[in-house]
Amino acid sequence: MIYLVNLLIAEVAAYFTYNSFVSSPLRYFIPYPAELLLFVIPLISLLFRRPFNFYFYSLLIFFNLSPILPDSEIFEGFIDTLYALRFRGVAESLHAAFSSYAGSVEPLLIVTWLYVTAEILHGNWESIRGARVNGVPCERCYISYLQAFIFSLLIFLLYPLLLNLKLQFEMDRILSAAIGILTFLAGAYILAKSVEEKDEAISP
Repeated sequence: MIYLVNLLIAEVAAYFTYNSFVSSPLRYFIPYPAELLLFVIPLISLLFRRPFNFYFYSLLIFFNLSPILPDSEIFEGFIDTLYALRFRGVAESLHAAFSSYAGSVEPLLIVTWLYVTAEILHGNWESIRGARVNGVPCERCYISYLQAFIFSLLIFLLYPLLLNLKLQFEMDRILSAAIGILTFLAGAYILAKSVEEKDEAISP
């Protein structure tokens, strides 16, 4: 059951990513129907591992990069590198496509939130299953799912502040976004470990 929930969350994340991608300049550089793979990959992954794994999440992040590229010094440095390597045509095309684009970072935020939520739910499920396999009574275990959701929702609300760090600290948008994502994932890991330690504490 947990894998079907994971698949559903992955497909929802793919939907938000697809809508963001088809309205971004990135679509001019990735041939159709590559974006349709966003919906197919989770189905294939279901046969081997969790549909919403870190590799699929990384792919979704790539398809959601367009909004944070225009004002990024890292992106400007990449353009300058292309000029230095004499890929002038590619550099001019990228600069023209992204320099005036003003998309929303909300899909990036939503995708990250969905991924972390999926990870937390799966981690809780594994902890509960492990406790039951070891014969440990687990009363009201499913309350941990509610706690996990509240935690991820809290970070979902705070995450835009991390993405806007550049306004206060003159930090590059790509770097600030990376810090925000890493903070998000670190919070999820800490919560998952706390649930695991709680299960170990009640083990005989």
